[in-house]
Amino acid sequence: MIVGLLGFGLNPPEQHLYLANEFGSWLGKQGGTMVCGGFQGTLATGISSCMQNGGFARLILEKDRVLQVPSEWQSLVQYVDDSSMKHQHIAENVSAVIAIGGGPGSLKLMQKAVSSGKKAFVVEGLGNTYEVLSETKVLSLPSIIQQLGDGLGD
Repeated sequence: MIVGLLGFGLNPPEQHLYLANEFGSWLGKQGGTMVCGGFQGTLATGISSCMQNGGFARLILEKDRVLQVPSEWQSLVQYVDDSSMKHQHIAENVSAVIAIGGGPGSLKLMQKAVSSGKKAFVVEGLGNTYEVLSETKVLSLPSIIQQLGDGLGD
């Protein structure tokens, strides 16, 4: 199972970090792969938790961010030319996306994933702008995990 995690890279609320840790842990235990377009905040928490629990991670980043990536994460990175290509690449190569917060970039990625026919989930109660996308399912994290576990697969 390959899942894209969307969320705030900078200064996420503690609740978002907790949820990213929980989701990453679950995905890792399933042997899944988490794909992110960033490496800070909610995304870093999710990736770290996924890998610590036996899962895998991939970062899709713009080429101009090469010097910002911590050395221990360099092997996870695939670089693309710009954010539009990053969003397209992630949307085309995941089974689903899950939003735990996030801003305009995350919303663009969510829209591309939905346009690509991918499942899109939003963790409820976080006041996300994703709720305007009728194709998204706004659920609790346990409900999202249940749906993913019930056969979304690769």
